[in-house]
Amino acid sequence: MSKTQTKTAYLVTCLLLALLCGFSLSPWLGEPSRELLLKENGIIESATVLAYLLCLGLLAWKGGLDYLKKYHYAVLLVVLFMLRELDFDKKFTTMGVLKSKFYVSPVVPVAEKAIGAMVIALLIYAAVQCIRRHARSLVHGRSEAKANRKSQAEEEAVFFSSYLITNHK
Repeated sequence: MSKTQTKTAYLVTCLLLALLCGFSLSPWLGEPSRELLLKENGIIESATVLAYLLCLGLLAWKGGLDYLKKYHYAVLLVVLFMLRELDFDKKFTTMGVLKSKFYVSPVVPVAEKAIGAMVIALLIYAAVQCIRRHARSLVHGRSEAKANRKSQAEEEAVFFSSYLITNHK
């Protein structure tokens, strides 16, 4: 791993640790501080969105257009996670498209259900592609081109851990 990659990995790790610390310490903070950290559009949510933007920027900057085309599903996942963090799953619809009640409720128009189903289909497509193409190398640590695939597995591990940390709702 080059010095730039190492610095980038440290930066991303520090950001994730800061988010985790902020969330972990919230039970011991007073109500005003906890509210400031954890409320909608609060510090942690804003920092998470910025981290997703940083991730997208790094994918584009380091990988280039060929990388973005080859790993379009990873870009799609990051974009969908960022939009979820910004509450796009419920901003433009009657209720959140990630709730099963959304699809069976008579209150929700059919057009909204169709759009919600397309969003879910995109999410499933991206997740299946990611698992199908990378699960073996991520779990077993094997790869075709070790240096390239190793850094990719590290990126995916950071990506999935950031998802787990930020989806505390």
